[in-house]
This record gives sequence, C-alpha cells and structure tokens, in this order.
Amino acid sequence: MKPQAFARAGLREIKQDQRHGASQLAHRCLQLVAEYARRLHDIEKSDGDALLEALVNFVAALQAARPSMAPIENLLREFIESMQNAGPAADVAESAEQRAQYLIEQSKRAIFQTAEKAGSLVGRGDTIFTHSFSSTIAAIFQNLHSKSVKAVITESRPGNEGELLARQLSALKIPTQYITEAQISLFIRRSDIVLVGADTLLADGSVVNKTGTHLLAMAAFDAGVPFYVCCESYKQSSRTQMNIALEEKSNSELQLKNMPFIEARNIYFDITPRKWISGYISEQGIRRGVSPIKNPEGP
Repeated sequence: MKPQAFARAGLREIKQDQRHGASQLAHRCLQLVAEYARRLHDIEKSDGDALLEALVNFVAALQAARPSMAPIENLLREFIESMQNAGPAADVAESAEQRAQYLIEQSKRAIFQTAEKAGSLVGRGDTIFTHSFSSTIAAIFQNLHSKSVKAVITESRPGNEGELLARQLSALKIPTQYITEAQISLFIRRSDIVLVGADTLLADGSVVNKTGTHLLAMAAFDAGVPFYVCCESYKQSSRTQMNIALEEKSNSELQLKNMPFIEARNIYFDITPRKWISGYISEQGIRRGVSPIKNPEGP
C-alpha cells in the first residue's frame, strides 16, 4: 500500500474505532505515524524536510480525528517536537520508529503506575463501580483480583464498551454485575468506590469521558460513594469546557427508524464537573478533588 493510501486507511481506522480507550488509540496513532514515515522513505525516497512535513500533516489529521481525546493530541505533539532535528530522510524514518516506541512505553508505564496508586484506595472484598472501558481501569482490576474485589460495570451503550471489560473481568474470575446505565442509581449503593478512566482532564478539573460518566458521578455523590478519576498525566489538557469538542457519532447506532419530527442524537462524550469528583489518580499520585468522600446529606 502506497504511503498516502496507508495514511487515509489509518485515519479512517482511528476515526471509526469505538472499542478502544484514549490511551490505546494514542499508541495506535504513534504506530501509524512511524509506519507512515518508513513507507515514505522506502517508497517515495523523500528528503528529510519533505518527510517531516508529511509527518506533521498526518499528525495534525490524526489529532483532529478524535478531538475529545487528549492523549492523542499530547503524545503526537511530543512526537513531532522531538523530530524537528532528525536530519536526512533515513534518520527521520529511524527516529520516528524509535521515538514512537519510546512514547508508547512511557505512556504504558504511566498507566501501570496509576493503576498501582489507585489500588491503595481499594480494600479487600470491595466492590468497584466503573463505566465504559479504560485501559487504566483494566490494569487496576488486573492488580486487584487477588484482593477478592467485585465489580459493577455498565454496558456503556451504544458502543457497548463495557462488554470488552466484562470479558477481561471474567477471565480474571472477578464477580461482576453487568448493567444498563439506566440502573446506575439502583446499583451505586452496592458499591464501595467508583473508579473511572478519562479521555481528557480539562484545565478546570472537569473530565471528558464516555457519556454517562456525569450521571454516574452525580449518583455516587448522592449515595455518598467516593468517585475517583484515574488517568495518567498525558491526559491533562489546557483546554476548558468552552473549547473542547465532544464527538458525535452516527445516529444509526441507536437503531431508531426514521420518523417525522424525530432527531436521534449520539454524542459519545460528556463533561463531569469538578464538583462531583472526590479525587484524581495519576502516576504522580492521588490528588483530592472538591466532592467530599462522604456526602453529609446522604442516607
């Protein structure tokens, strides 16, 4: 496949992927960029400056493809910044592969460290409530399955990302209750802690994550259950609620037949305000949020 066709196929893959979390997609973007650099060098014999310009354009397209996901923007920006003095085309191609792999490993290490720190908040036999799929949350369960933890997870419609987590929890032999989002308020009081991932941590402390996260945070506050956001520092953004794009997918996923005067909407992400968040967990440690650990007005 020629470089430009490869780039179009890679961009389409990232746009259409609704099964993987932000960090996983960021890693895939880095792999695509490195492979694109190799193909440009091997097939088109581009000089160093032309190759780097092509990489910059491909990176910009990938960043724009998933505007709700900070790791894609941040890791790809760091990648391009590190490539500015790579030199001849052969050096650019080699540096692209090395730098992409380095950043992927850095991100994976941050996820592992975040998961370790989150585990310190979970007691033996605790029930963890979570929503959607997050590689960080999956790593937390991997670390905690020996502590006899249990789980409540949502199906996370319409993409049903919860099914992927359910398969992993089943393999870990973690007792799990799998529910619709409509049942959140019924099951929240059966849990000891809420741990969710994030696609972006905004500058004001609010969190962009799969739609339904805001409702889960409100339900947790009402029930007096602590609500923690688990995300490595690559997910932090200087953006605010005023300038973050919330991706909207095809309404065909809702499987609603066409009817006059009815408009089906399928916005994939929502924003959870800082006031509902008990704390933030990253590879750098645990930081207290605004929401009290226990709601004094709760039952």
